[in-house]
Amino acid sequence: MMIVLILIMFSCKSAEKSLEEPSKNNVLVYYSKGPCLGKCPVYDLWIYKDGTVIYKGVDKVNYKGEIRTNLSSDELEILQSALSEEGFEVENFKRVRDLPITRLKYGIEDRKFYVSKIYGPLKKVNTLLELIVKRIT
Repeated sequence: MMIVLILIMFSCKSAEKSLEEPSKNNVLVYYSKGPCLGKCPVYDLWIYKDGTVIYKGVDKVNYKGEIRTNLSSDELEILQSALSEEGFEVENFKRVRDLPITRLKYGIEDRKFYVSKIYGPLKKVNTLLELIVKRIT
């Protein structure tokens, strides 16, 4: 009887955990801000295709740790529309000592850039993601 109870307990825990953890295959976009020599916020943001958002504040942010929330259907639609635009070109990326590196992974594309050196659709997506972070934190 004791063995059956233990098995039931573990099966419930594993099912519960799988419901909590979104699959990495369902990631719509990954966005991160890296450190600089000053007071630059450092965080990671995952937005999933179903609108689930996971924010992890690392350093020099208002909230350190993990926040889970959801985008509204309108926010998700606006973000998907912005991500589908053409023209995500980034000039040749060269490491600059005191500028924080921003990273955007969308689909198979993985871009590193400095916010001060982007324009067009990439700037629009960056602005949308920064607004999402502000709303969450």
